[in-house]
Amino acid sequence: MILTFVIIFVVIIFIFLLLALELYLSKTIKLINEQLAIIEAQISGYRDYSKYLKRKDRSNITKNIDSVFSSLRSITFWQSLLTNSQRNSVEGHYKKAKEFEAFLGTFISHYTKKEVERYKEFFSDKQFDQEQLEAIVKQEDLHLVIAAAGSGKTRTLTARVAFIIKHGYKPEDILALTYTKSAAEEVQGRLTRDYGVNRANISTFHSLGLKLAKLSPNFRDGVATEKDTRRFIEEATKILGVDRDFAILYLRFAIEFRTGEPEQIEPGQTEKLYNYMQKQRYTTLNGQKVKSIAERDIANFLFLDKIEFVYEAPVTWADRDEDYKQYQPDFFLPEYGIWIEHWAVDRQGHVPKWFSPGESGDPSVRYREGMEWKRGQFKKYHHKLIETYSYQYTEHTLKPQLRRQLLKNNVVLREMTVPEILEKINTLIPNPPTVYDLIFSFISKAKTNGLKIDDISTRLANVKWSPKQDAFAQMMIQIWQGYESLLQQNEMIDFNDMINLALEVLRKRDNKQRNYEHILVDEFQDITDPQLEILKCLLRSNDNSMLFCVGDSRQNIFSFAGSNMYNILQFSKLFPYAEESKISTNYRCPSTVVSASNHIDMLNKVRVDNTAVSASKLHDPIWMIEMPNDVDSNYDKWEIQKASELLRQLVKTMAKGEKIMVLARTNYRIDKLKLEFPGHESIGMEFLTIHRAKGKEADYVLLLGCVTGRNGFPSEIEDQDVLDIVQKYRDENYKLEEERRLFYVAITRCKKELFLFTSEKSKSQFVQEIEPFVSKYEGKL
Repeated sequence: MILTFVIIFVVIIFIFLLLALELYLSKTIKLINEQLAIIEAQISGYRDYSKYLKRKDRSNITKNIDSVFSSLRSITFWQSLLTNSQRNSVEGHYKKAKEFEAFLGTFISHYTKKEVERYKEFFSDKQFDQEQLEAIVKQEDLHLVIAAAGSGKTRTLTARVAFIIKHGYKPEDILALTYTKSAAEEVQGRLTRDYGVNRANISTFHSLGLKLAKLSPNFRDGVATEKDTRRFIEEATKILGVDRDFAILYLRFAIEFRTGEPEQIEPGQTEKLYNYMQKQRYTTLNGQKVKSIAERDIANFLFLDKIEFVYEAPVTWADRDEDYKQYQPDFFLPEYGIWIEHWAVDRQGHVPKWFSPGESGDPSVRYREGMEWKRGQFKKYHHKLIETYSYQYTEHTLKPQLRRQLLKNNVVLREMTVPEILEKINTLIPNPPTVYDLIFSFISKAKTNGLKIDDISTRLANVKWSPKQDAFAQMMIQIWQGYESLLQQNEMIDFNDMINLALEVLRKRDNKQRNYEHILVDEFQDITDPQLEILKCLLRSNDNSMLFCVGDSRQNIFSFAGSNMYNILQFSKLFPYAEESKISTNYRCPSTVVSASNHIDMLNKVRVDNTAVSASKLHDPIWMIEMPNDVDSNYDKWEIQKASELLRQLVKTMAKGEKIMVLARTNYRIDKLKLEFPGHESIGMEFLTIHRAKGKEADYVLLLGCVTGRNGFPSEIEDQDVLDIVQKYRDENYKLEEERRLFYVAITRCKKELFLFTSEKSKSQFVQEIEPFVSKYEGKL
């Protein structure tokens, strides 16, 4: 009886579940039908491609389609329970959803084709590839075009401006922003020549910023050019140089500037780190090699106060045994008969972990036993000993304590004069523009990131910085103050001030500013954070305003001036539902150069994926002109000779209208060579740093200095860490990656032949990285 009841109960439950499932399937099919009807309604107005379906709407429709597919998958699991009618409905719904998906997937290409047909007259005599056409005709509110080198970026931007006007917008309702006056003139020239548009609102960020900044009560009549800015920096530094306190600060930085940076040891490589630290040596102001950075500071202190000293001089008066065959105290002051021992211990009497790792026993115990033996020798033989400690160095009390003890022992301190200090600085930093570049970057980055002079003092006080960072920042506080005084005396503001004032004006009065229907930005990868905020304010002033940006993260090479590459990398986060297009065909460079540039770009971790495709039929290799190991010559001298010979050959053989460009990482390499070819600009020869060559092209490109070293490429001047105090973002690889992007810019300037100058003994890392695309030059030089 109970069993019968259970069976009946189970059957009833089963029937109930079956009915519930059938109801669920029926409702789901009905719901899918309703969802498809909604999607059809969303799409129907765009099926003839007469209107543009924006990214935001496409995203929402895609979500709806995904929801339909999700529902269809859940029904498919119960397919055996469906009636024939329901199966037919599900099959039809699936086909419909796939059709919608296909429509969205091909919408851009079909819309572009129709738009080109509608504006046949506009496009008929213009040769644009499919990617360029799509970038031009898309009617997105927010649109970023990633443009490879040589892909027609300016041509695409210009066509976009003309196309907007063709759509009926007035030129005054359009704002196109460039970074240089020459770029603005090029865009305007193309508009006039190619489209008959004589009146367009093409402006540099400088011009826009100036126009807005003039509305600020803090505006001054003059805006310093980059040349003015660098002149004021140099002048402020020289004015301060007569002050002894500043001269000592500058010398302190110069010492740190020349100190080798610690080798980068990978985590876990403890033994390698210990071995490195044991072998590490530091150079003092008088050229002496010492074993620790604290000993270097002691030696420099003695040198600056003109106290004669001998480093690790052996003493004849001490006892000798198996452990101490020859005692050599750290410093001896012969004029006073005083020795200085610097003990490498912390306040607890512990030595660094890297001390004698291979020996048995506790190295700290052994070291302290040695300390006691050495102290005992001085007591036993009645010699004067001054003692210093590592913890004094880390606590920044080493020099004051040393000074106190020296004076107590009647040591005369004869301070080095300011001219003597400055002479020493010149020997440590023979190329002052290198430091002026750092100073320029420091001030630019600080202002770009909204920092003021007082903020530097606060950051110095609140964070532990390296000696080099601290020395540079302390020096920068005074230089920045002097720089600002010179600006004020000349009734000027600098470019960063102007942009910041413009932003203040927009934030206070953005409803009263000129409204633009379309804003276009060239070289978006170079944009700074304040400039980005200016764009946002302009967009907020008009709800219908559309933003069109063109850029290439691979050509971001102006971080020293404050550009923030993450603005292009994170465009979709900054502007939700932004459309991203790519124009990737390189029409400038030989295919070998394009392949090499793709390879070099792939090595960077921080990048946008956009592999370039070559349109060129030229397959010539990249020529490497290499100094052999057996050449008995200075590389710089050899390079000038070989580059001169090659230039003379090219001048003789190049066709009319062809151009030559000589590039180098810095002016250091091109200034001497340039002197040998004065007046050759008239025949199409330019000598440029890579930064100044951006946006330019030439048939033949010579890239000098592809060697290792401080004046090599990548630059091995490890100076960027001094800018950390004003940085907003910091990536451990950013210095090398920006150097690699600079190399990318250099090699992609060439239209025909590229020549790399290097040395077999000290070949640049970048030349090695593109080795498969490089061949030794076959011509005679």
